[in-house]
Amino acid sequence: ATGVPVLCEKPVGLNALQARELAQLGTGAGVPVGVVLNQRACAHSRYIRDLVRTGQLQPRAAAVSIALPRLGGWLADPAQSGGGVLRTIGVHYLDLLRWWFGEPDNLSALCRGQPCEDRIEVTAGFGEQLIASVHAAATGSQASAQAGVPTQWTIEGEGSRLILHGHEIVAFGGVPEPPPVEPPDPALWFGPGHLTLITETSRALQTGTDWPTPLDEALPSLELVDRIYTAAGRPDLAGG
Repeated sequence: ATGVPVLCEKPVGLNALQARELAQLGTGAGVPVGVVLNQRACAHSRYIRDLVRTGQLQPRAAAVSIALPRLGGWLADPAQSGGGVLRTIGVHYLDLLRWWFGEPDNLSALCRGQPCEDRIEVTAGFGEQLIASVHAAATGSQASAQAGVPTQWTIEGEGSRLILHGHEIVAFGGVPEPPPVEPPDPALWFGPGHLTLITETSRALQTGTDWPTPLDEALPSLELVDRIYTAAGRPDLAGG
């Protein structure tokens, strides 16, 4: 209302309805509202999107596995977070699937854990050509978190394959060589995307150009989370 632009972390509200209300407030006030979907800002994520757009990758199957320590504090309180591992972490990877491949037209889901979920399994269909799965578990300890990379992707294309550990492509075949990955930085615990996204948003503020991740563009990803909770029989986490 005072004309101050907003760049929001997640979750953006306790459900997609609250996020949509925030987006509408921004539109009414004439100020940009963005969301921190930092995985979109990683060089290799952008490379995959370019491959799909140019037809160099024709995806047929995609799977991501996410292994995390147990959620604590506000992250484990649905009254503050709106959900568990799906709403606070899994949304990043659901958003990548949408950003890369378009809108899913078929969903099935399992969701376990109380009061908010610590395990989810989602299968999504994208037309007749692509099936994708997201598996996430937040059941480990801080010690177990040191065993391997917390996020691993496999993307199978028509005659091609990509394997990612975290935000980095570590193996590929049937596609052009990926660009250099961002240099590691111990201060960026969750990869380079946050820094890139905040830098690009700051530049957009200075120049009056479009923001890299406007909330309006992200709303379908947030609504997808609520659809998955409903499909998994957890309407309590889907905003009713």
